Amino acid sequence: LEELARSVDAARTRAPAAALTAAPRSARMPLSHAQRSLWTLDRIDATGAAGAAYNMPIALRADGALNLDALQRALTELARRHESLRTAFRRDGAELYAEILPAQALLPELHDLATLAPVEREAEAARLQQGEMRHRFDLDAGRLLRALLLRVDAQRHLLILTTHHIVADGWSAALLVDELRALYHAYADGGASPLREPALQHADYEAWQRARVDETALAQRAQRSRERLHGAPT
Repeated sequence: LEELARSVDAARTRAPAAALTAAPRSARMPLSHAQRSLWTLDRIDATGAAGAAYNMPIALRADGALNLDALQRALTELARRHESLRTAFRRDGAELYAEILPAQALLPELHDLATLAPVEREAEAARLQQGEMRHRFDLDAGRLLRALLLRVDAQRHLLILTTHHIVADGWSAALLVDELRALYHAYADGGASPLREPALQHADYEAWQRARVDETALAQRAQRSRERLHGAPT
């Protein structure tokens, strides 16, 4: 407790952290430390089934008549609003960088199961969902939001949204669902987007984070890790 108290006192005397503000964009944006780690893990198994281990699927059920045009507009607006969902993660020699791609229409992959018998319908829906969850993302290509829409019958649809953990987490998933719901209902009613334009994007956080990192201390920690791992299996 005494050591913790001293740490708290020391932290209170430090200069306040720089404010998180919008950063300039370039053709090659830096990756955050977490994104570098996830990119490396993705490359360890670039072709096998484990390559989809960091897929983040979200299943949503829609009861009642579905306005497909409103849904397509809502998905497209989601990808436009959030740069992370249209970011490519690439390597040029030893350099890792992120490229924010232009916004484009995001259309769900639609499968109509209504013509199948009820038992076949459930089996095919399960097969398509499993296939979507196991379909790996190409981080080089970007476009890190996919939508699979299953039409069970005229009054029941299942929407599977899939993102990659390099750009999303549990908080992000909840935010995407809330925004999709708000956008869909607004467009279905003939209105405009009710959402405010995001003031900050993940690239702004990355720039803020990098400005706060003590590179010397980071290098020392990395060296200590190498020493501890010396002699471990490759």
